[in-house]
Amino acid sequence: MDEELESIIKKAVEEINKNLYGKLFLDKEDKEELILQIYDYGEGYVEFIMPFNNSARSMKELMPLFDYIKKKGYKTNLD
Repeated sequence: MDEELESIIKKAVEEINKNLYGKLFLDKEDKEELILQIYDYGEGYVEFIMPFNNSARSMKELMPLFDYIKKKGYKTNLD
């Protein structure tokens, strides 16, 4: 994953956590909730994990991620 994408995701997660009082996390090993997975097999693909794929588009914290996805031509399971 490139540094720009890592930075966008880290910032988005911080904002989501702040707005949800720390209830949303990324790392399953720490019993935290996985919200998305990013695959890069030539074409980038972002998979939003249930139930977040139903609300991801309405989460303002994820707008920079959606801008990045569009800029890089990534596909998502929200398309």
